[in-house]
Amino acid sequence: IERIWSKMPTIVFVDDEKDFLELICPRIEKWGYTVVAFTEGLKAIEYLNGHKPDLLLLDLGLPDVSGMKVLLEAKNRYPGLSVWIVSAYYNDHDIRAQAAQLKADDFVPKPLDPVELKARLRKYFKDKG
Repeated sequence: IERIWSKMPTIVFVDDEKDFLELICPRIEKWGYTVVAFTEGLKAIEYLNGHKPDLLLLDLGLPDVSGMKVLLEAKNRYPGLSVWIVSAYYNDHDIRAQAAQLKADDFVPKPLDPVELKARLRKYFKDKG
C-alpha cells in the first residue's frame, strides 16, 4: 500500500494579544493549517532562525520589538516568505508605506473577520500550489 503524506502548511502568527491568538489559532488549525503563535517579536525571530513557515501573519504592535523589525528579519532570512500585516492601523498610510517598503505582501485589517481570513488563506495556498 502506498501512502501519500501531505504536509499541512505552517503559519506563524505573531500578535501581542494572547486572548486573540487563543481564539483565532484553533479556528485556523480547523481549516487545515498548522499554527505556531507568539506574543513577542523576539521569540518569533528566534523561531524563524531555524524554521521557515509557509506564511507569517504579523501584528505591528508588539511589546518587545516593533513588528517592522520582525518583518525585516523574516524577509532577510527568507526573501520569498509571504508576510501579511494584521493590524488595526490598516488605513494608516505611513504604516502601510513603511511595511510595503520592507516588502510586506498583504494587509489584513483588525478587527479580524474570520470568514474573510479563511477565504484569503484558501486562495493564497491554492494559488501557491
